[in-house]
Amino acid sequence: MLGRAALNHAQAASFDQYGDLQPGHADATALADAQAASDAYLRDYPTGAYAASARGLLRRVAWLGGLETDLAREVARAFDATDPGLRNVSEVALVQEADTKLLADADPASIREPLLLPALDLLRMRISDGAGSTKPIDRAALEAQRPVSAGQPDLFGYLLAAHAFYDAKAPAGALALLPAASPSAPMTYLEFSRQVLRGLALEETGDHARGRALWLGLMPAARPPFQQAALELALAMNEERGGDLAQVFAAGSPISDADVREILLENAAGPALLRQQAKSAAAPEHERRVALYALFYKEVTRGRYQAFLTDLSLMPPRPPPPTGAAGDDQAAPDPDFSPFRWDGHVADGYVCPPLRQIAGALARDPRDPAKLACLDEFVRVGGLDDERLDTPPPADELGGAPSRFPGGPYSRLESYKALLANPRTLGGVRAYVLYRAVECYASSGHDHCGGKDAPIAQRKAWFQTLKTDYGKSVWAQRLKYYW
Repeated sequence: MLGRAALNHAQAASFDQYGDLQPGHADATALADAQAASDAYLRDYPTGAYAASARGLLRRVAWLGGLETDLAREVARAFDATDPGLRNVSEVALVQEADTKLLADADPASIREPLLLPALDLLRMRISDGAGSTKPIDRAALEAQRPVSAGQPDLFGYLLAAHAFYDAKAPAGALALLPAASPSAPMTYLEFSRQVLRGLALEETGDHARGRALWLGLMPAARPPFQQAALELALAMNEERGGDLAQVFAAGSPISDADVREILLENAAGPALLRQQAKSAAAPEHERRVALYALFYKEVTRGRYQAFLTDLSLMPPRPPPPTGAAGDDQAAPDPDFSPFRWDGHVADGYVCPPLRQIAGALARDPRDPAKLACLDEFVRVGGLDDERLDTPPPADELGGAPSRFPGGPYSRLESYKALLANPRTLGGVRAYVLYRAVECYASSGHDHCGGKDAPIAQRKAWFQTLKTDYGKSVWAQRLKYYW
């Protein structure tokens, strides 16, 4: 209690006007008293009822006093305590404490713990990707840490390989530092990390065949949580980038993670694979619907109109109305197929037939301006301007490789631009397209139709053309501004 009282006194003046605790502002004398009292208790009662609490007070004293070496020692001691009763925090809370109070701003020279120092090194390696303002760690700084890691040669070798791969951009150099033999089950986290880094380096060198063999060879040895999921992700990326994507969905595929499979269907799969999975009796119902939705959307927005008409026979029945019964909140919602049942409409005087008829007309004449404008209406009315199938993940993530589906992402604004450049777009169709092109910026001035932004001068020109050439149209009379 003496130590706790002294610690409370030490930090009393450390809170700013917002109530946030500011390390470095604590009363040094009171901190010293808190440390002395905690040390005295642990000396007299090393296994006492309050030993874990006293250790926790020492970590807080070290943090408030800016004593990084002492804090690292106490954090490492807490991690080494295999009995949770010997710590005053859970493992998750201890990880968060180490991240926020030590590793976020620590000086590597002050850390002498053989597990915490590599964690800090790996954190600093991320800085090369712009994740912080501190200078990234270099190879010479790593080599200087060999004495700290003398008892952990495999871990130190992994650090050198990680630096070669991530910072030096030398995958071949990383391979030279990593073991080639596959470990036996179960793998420790370090063994698993070394093998995964080896696989990533193989992929980076373009050796997708050996990378695939490695991922498959590791799967029987995957035991601890998340190892299997990580290998499925790695194998899926291998198949997406260098192999046969259909193998992911073949019978007996080791890739069973639903999210991984759906990301590939939505972003990477071509028409044949989407159709295969939409029809597959072996695939889960939700996966079949994901594949079918992607097939429908991409066919109708990428010019495959006849294929869309043929595949409409796969349309699932309308879902029953909600019954009010409790559902599975964790289950991913099925795609909504109602846009593909669109019966057409009359919008501000512009008449569009049902989607089936629009697709049929475009199958016969893909440049029919009136039907292309109606296809834009299908997208607008269906709320599909922000359809995620038109926004693939970044190139270095799953689903970010070039899609096997012919054609590029759809944009209503780009469609309007193409229609206005088409000499066949005349009369009421041109007037309506001008109206909708300007409306893409209502009322904030920001494009909500996708595509490349049209400068304000272009929007003004569209507006003036509508007002001048089609001034008697309902759309010219309705449009009061350009944005």
